Amino acid sequence: MIITDFRRGFSRSYNTISNFVKPTVYANTGSAIYNEVDSDRKFATILSKTAFINQLEDTMLSCPGQVTEDLQAILPRLEINKSSDVYIDETITSLEVPHRIASAWFLKHSKMTNGENFNVILQEKIKNVGIHSAVAYWDPNSLIHGYMFTMLENVNPNYSKSTGCIEGEITAFDIVKVKNAGVANDPISPKSKFTVNGRELEKASTEVTGNIVISDSVLVKSNNIRLTLKLNYNRINKLPVAPEVRAYLLELANLQVARLLNDEIDVRVHTVLEPVDGEYDKYDADAIIERLGKAANICFEKDLMNPEVVTSFDAHVSASKVKKK
Repeated sequence: MIITDFRRGFSRSYNTISNFVKPTVYANTGSAIYNEVDSDRKFATILSKTAFINQLEDTMLSCPGQVTEDLQAILPRLEINKSSDVYIDETITSLEVPHRIASAWFLKHSKMTNGENFNVILQEKIKNVGIHSAVAYWDPNSLIHGYMFTMLENVNPNYSKSTGCIEGEITAFDIVKVKNAGVANDPISPKSKFTVNGRELEKASTEVTGNIVISDSVLVKSNNIRLTLKLNYNRINKLPVAPEVRAYLLELANLQVARLLNDEIDVRVHTVLEPVDGEYDKYDADAIIERLGKAANICFEKDLMNPEVVTSFDAHVSASKVKKK
């Protein structure tokens, strides 16, 4: 089946590759398992709305900190190099952090290596072109999935946050709960030395006690797992940005949906999903990339989006203090 329009909503049934799936687990309330209204039947959230967005954004990454090669030159974004005295250095993109462009990673570590302050630059851009156009200039993906600025001064709180334009979730119906258990803590942690950035460090030691900590959890079995999805074109079309930016945003949203539906969905341990009929939707992601590239070049030429990835942030995490014996 070839999908061409997600405006009216989309639904598809999935099977799990294993016999069971692991529901969403919330820290305060536990597994997301609920009773149907006026019924003893139960259903479970397998992929929440927020986690669904994370899956869509993950389709644009080839690995953590690295967007796919075909998006390198046509996806404006922010990147920060997170260095540490202890851990290996890593790159974090605005596709991988909460609130995206509004993340503390970019606004707290806003002093750039060229001496400028991104916090100041961003607020000046907002003052000149408006908050939506300013966000589109550096990180258009933030307009698709939302942001919330909490670290900017002189920004009208009525416009400091924006909800996303794609809604989706995966739910398992008519479930049967199954107990599961695994090792939560391995007590064996040998003392060792290792080197990071030319500095020799020592790993803390833990004596072998034999007390393996077991964690119990809940899995569910279901023959009725459904993905629901809606791309809110109207919300994109009403964004107060240039028409050329809206055209780009529509293609970027379509690309993420197409890539998600053209493959199995790997949610978490025990939970890899594939369509019931075994046939993936053949949504032409290559054609979307071509249209996206053309839309991006138009925006670059008109100075509506930044053609250069902002990579000059630098966050350094100091080494933890080692307790003396």
